[in-house]
Amino acid sequence: MHLLAVPPNQPSPSPEEAWQSARVAARRLIYRLDEIPQRWQLPWHGEDAKIDELGHQLRSSASCLWQAIIDHGPSGNLPEKDEVQNLTSEWIRNKLIPGSTSPLDPSIPPDKELLSRKACYDWACMLASKPSAGESTLENALSYLEAAATDYGNRTWARRDPAFAVFRLIGTGDKLRQRYKAAVGDPLPTDVLTLPPFTQHADKLRAYGLTSCEQLADATSWRLARQLGVGLQAARRWIDLGVLARRLASGDSKRIALLRLLIASEITDVPKLEARLRGDKEALYQQLVTNAIDLKIVPTRGETLEAWAAASPHCSADP
Repeated sequence: MHLLAVPPNQPSPSPEEAWQSARVAARRLIYRLDEIPQRWQLPWHGEDAKIDELGHQLRSSASCLWQAIIDHGPSGNLPEKDEVQNLTSEWIRNKLIPGSTSPLDPSIPPDKELLSRKACYDWACMLASKPSAGESTLENALSYLEAAATDYGNRTWARRDPAFAVFRLIGTGDKLRQRYKAAVGDPLPTDVLTLPPFTQHADKLRAYGLTSCEQLADATSWRLARQLGVGLQAARRWIDLGVLARRLASGDSKRIALLRLLIASEITDVPKLEARLRGDKEALYQQLVTNAIDLKIVPTRGETLEAWAAASPHCSADP
């Protein structure tokens, strides 16, 4: 990284200068990695085997890094491009990195089954961030991300990694967004009593037999307050949340997930939801998507804004 560092009191480089610096640094890294098998003779034994394994992992990532730099670079002749790509092709032929379907073209992704989870993550990043990436390229990126996401660190960082921003854009197709969230998101909550408004009294609510959104919606506030020893206002709030959840979707699992998103948006009863639906619907939808960043759910317009507006006589489904 020191190759790209800007000295103190120096102006920041232009995008062109920053790209050139990154290209030079990546080229140097590839040259150094290419020297490893030349300095030590194969096959590897003992401690040398660790050096070979490190080189194996770094060569896969460096090859991917170079391709990403080329993809995002300005047009024009690159004197080092052919030489560097010849090196990475040699790595494939010599089995120093996993081979691709085209051993002469390292820009074609290698078999993910042969890569480490870190290398799979690198390839996913490179493919997802390609300029004007089409649907097939994005699907390929997701296949690498799915392999990489078996690692907890990769999975949680991928939720916010700028390289995967395309999968978080509202304009991206629901199918791609759902596949991305299935790979990186946490499972949906299945117990409404794990949501913040209920957690403090979850044991009492469970003992009283209130464990679903439907049961909460049908409860009586004064009886609930008396039985659980809570204030009438708290009891009414729980019931309001149950009534709200009943309006959201069919099936408790989806209801609980959507209710969690609305609570995070400070929408805790039907009147508040209807007020938001009469306002800026697009802002509400964007907020729901943002609140869902850690979950295996893509709140589509059809199951949120449109369905909720259709169930509210005074709210239009149009933006």
